[in-house]
Amino acid sequence: MDARAARGGQHGRRPDVALAYRGSTLAYAALALLVFLWRVHPPAAAWRDMIFPREPQRRMALIALWNTPSMGLLPVVLMSSPLVVAGRIAAIRIAGFAVTFSLFALLASPIVAAVKLAMGVENDASYVPAVAAAVEREWKSQTDRPLGILAGPFGLASSVAFTLKDRPSTYADFAPYLSPWVNADKGLAVVCSGPRCVLHGAVATVNRQASGAPAGGPRVDAALARIFRPA
Repeated sequence: MDARAARGGQHGRRPDVALAYRGSTLAYAALALLVFLWRVHPPAAAWRDMIFPREPQRRMALIALWNTPSMGLLPVVLMSSPLVVAGRIAAIRIAGFAVTFSLFALLASPIVAAVKLAMGVENDASYVPAVAAAVEREWKSQTDRPLGILAGPFGLASSVAFTLKDRPSTYADFAPYLSPWVNADKGLAVVCSGPRCVLHGAVATVNRQASGAPAGGPRVDAALARIFRPA
């Protein structure tokens, strides 16, 4: 059998390969699915809600960056056909471009990092220590009770709560489906930044969930600065 016949046989088995791929993928998830079905017994409406969620927060936005790990195989796919022929000069130029581009990216990385830091990093991450200190200071000035709930935007509230001594639970994005354990009776603090502050609506929502919770609490507006310390 020559190479062309072998390749022809492989092409003829492509439907089987595709079927095996799908079956193997399903097999990887089979145990988790079986345990889920065994212990949870979700109704048909729940399956519909999983696939077509009603809440906007649960409708996942696909991000192209998530595909980056698979791009490592792109050269393999591009060169997989025997009809693709790359000469020595072309291969040298491609490799040279890749090396040059990588070096330029390395040289530009400190500048890019400085610009991003000056413009503000995601989730207000550079302000987390200052916010945590302000929350602890203001909370202790109002009560001796431990802080039970920290509410706010998901990234900011989660990061700040992780650093607080009281280890409060979070009320992420003021969404009950993300934090069904929220109870204002445990003690609540709300953090937010700039135009994203929705304190009044958030506190009102929590108060409705708690029996006998106070109508409101003190509000503190703080101007926090990032402090940079040399390593």
